[in-house]
Formats: sequence, structure tokens, C-alpha cells
Amino acid sequence: MIELLRQRRNKNELALLHPAFMLQFASVVRDLEAQGLRPRLQETYRNDTEQKKKFREGKSQISGAGPHTNVILMGPGKSRPASFATHVLDDSAKNPADPGNLWVARLAVAAARNRLVSGCVWSQSPKSVLAPGKPHRIALETAIAALDEGLVKQLLDEARGFDILHIEVRGWKRFYGVEDVHA
Repeated sequence: MIELLRQRRNKNELALLHPAFMLQFASVVRDLEAQGLRPRLQETYRNDTEQKKKFREGKSQISGAGPHTNVILMGPGKSRPASFATHVLDDSAKNPADPGNLWVARLAVAAARNRLVSGCVWSQSPKSVLAPGKPHRIALETAIAALDEGLVKQLLDEARGFDILHIEVRGWKRFYGVEDVHA
């Protein structure tokens, strides 16, 4: 993507985020850009129909209200998107949607540095080495919390979650009163 278009897209996607957390997501973009990377925000907000479609396609574990579907009421009959999540692609990669584990490690650490959570640790199966409580997931979460990009990459080389480019507000479920499927 042309640089000016990437920057414009990021600005537009940031505007779709919940205002209370917009600066945290913007800081992730700035952190990655400071490393010479070209992060592109994508799929920040989804309406309910789009979210249900992602669920049916197996691209989401959430069938209804979730971190991508939040809105803020602006008055009678008026609302605006206020997402708690986005996807961050590597605009310099041959395949921006699968940029490699070094990029995913950098994204996970940048997210953690800004008090956000990465989907690179989530499993789709309770038998996975990334299932909650399993040693590999604990090690990966610990390496991310320690901001250790090298160890994060090494652990991702062994196993990575299903939503590697997703970052979200930690504990977003408290705004909905729903169960967090990734806990």
C-alpha cells in the first residue's frame, strides 16, 4: 500500500476505536513505526452481521457482541463505532496477513507495552499447547509481559495462536458483561 494511503487508513481505523483506548492503539502503531516497520490497521469495527459471518467462517470464536462490534450511543437513534480491538498487518510483507513470527513478536510486545492483549496466544482447541494453563501458553504470555521479543519469537516458532494480528483492550468484556472466550 502506498505510504500516504496507509497513514490515512490508520487514521480512519483509529477513529473507529473507543475513545478511551484510542491512544493505546495509536502508541502501538508509533512503536512499530519507530522500528522502521509499516503497520496497517484493518478490520477495526464490524457490525453484527459481519461478526456473525466471521464466526460462521471459523475466523472468530465470538458469534455476537465482541471487541470489534461495540458502539457508543450519541443520542436518540444515533451511534458511532467504538471498537475495543483491531488487526495490525505488516504492510511491508509479501503477505501482510501472515508476515512471520518476528513481526508477530514485535506486535505482541508493542501491544503489551501499551496495556493491550495480543491474539497470538489464543488456541482454538483445549488440546492445543496454547490452551489456558498449558506450559507453552504460560511461557509465551510471560515472555510477552517481560517484553522479550526474542523469546516471544522463539516460542511462536514452536506454536502460535489463531488470531496472530489481533490486538485488543485487556478485559474488554467488562464493558459488555459477557464471558471472555480467550481466558
